[in-house]
Amino acid sequence: MKTKNLLLLTVSIILTNASCIGNQKSQVEQSDTISTIQTDTIFIVQTNSLADEEAIVQMLKEFYIAHNRAWYESNDVYVLIEQLNVLQHKYCTQKFRKELKEAFEAYGLDHDIFTADYGIDNESIKTLLIIKDNVRENTYCVSYTVNTEDPTNKTISQYVEIQIVVEKEDGDFKINEVLNPFQGVCN
Repeated sequence: MKTKNLLLLTVSIILTNASCIGNQKSQVEQSDTISTIQTDTIFIVQTNSLADEEAIVQMLKEFYIAHNRAWYESNDVYVLIEQLNVLQHKYCTQKFRKELKEAFEAYGLDHDIFTADYGIDNESIKTLLIIKDNVRENTYCVSYTVNTEDPTNKTISQYVEIQIVVEKEDGDFKINEVLNPFQGVCN
């Protein structure tokens, strides 16, 4: 809703500015995602379309399901590492893959930025929720609940929130960054 209001406000400002140019002929085209005002100069205001947002949510869901499967179906550490590399190549930008490689060289498998080190399992997948962040551009909030243990080994339910920044690379939406993986500040 905020995105549409911002889009309408921006279009209104552009229309006001375009009408002040003089007697230039202007044409306004509008759709869900792009508003174009054409005079001697073309202004384009663009946001992700609903179809793009659905594709991003589906991509993130597929990633988390595959990520879970890799961790829980692999009995061999070398197979797991290869599966994680395949997933990162498919779902992450080249820039982010470089950062992930550096983190792996420093921490090995002891750190999982995608789950804030809480992990994810089949029960967690059932609670997986992915929504667009209302504040940050190209950012999505991935949340789920996972059963874990407290310091006394008592089973507890942990709510996990991860902010994922998505970029388009070579025509595909991919994960470009994980923000604040330990703070859980989705908006």
